[in-house]
Amino acid sequence: KGKGKGKGPRQEGYNHCLMVIADDIPTLKTYLHGDAHKEWGPNVRPLFQEGRLPIVFDSDFKLSNVSGGGKIQHTVFYKLEDWDGERQAKMQEVCDGISKLEGVSASFAAGGCGGQSIDETCAALDWPNKTGGFTHVLTVVANDPGCLLSFFQSDGHKGMHDILKQGEEHPLICAMDSEWAITV
Repeated sequence: KGKGKGKGPRQEGYNHCLMVIADDIPTLKTYLHGDAHKEWGPNVRPLFQEGRLPIVFDSDFKLSNVSGGGKIQHTVFYKLEDWDGERQAKMQEVCDGISKLEGVSASFAAGGCGGQSIDETCAALDWPNKTGGFTHVLTVVANDPGCLLSFFQSDGHKGMHDILKQGEEHPLICAMDSEWAITV
């Protein structure tokens, strides 16, 4: 596991990411309360680090034109206490620019689905809040390691750090890279 050159505090101990994409909240609720999820949980719990609970983060899926499988998914969760519409607009602009890089798609989203807050989404799902206090997620999908490197070396990636700063501090993050194993 690489340490990278990140500037802020990191939440360590996570090494897997399961991304479930649902058409809407009722579909996601059916999955969460259904047999497939009930079977999945006991099978992955032995993989968790001692005392570590999973981060469950529901947000709108903002990526488009990403074909399935064989890519790299770079996921970063952020704890942002000081956030506003102006900074959100700047992050959207940066993600739009990053998505113009060859073989890279990026999105940044607050927790919650369909305009609802995290708490409202959890209530609609009849599911406990398991965000671990994280409030936002950056999702980057790259075609290959070279494309992911171009993201890391881009002006957009460098610009994110200033937008995301909380006063003089960098936010707590939880970052991981995994295979984009979705097939369409």
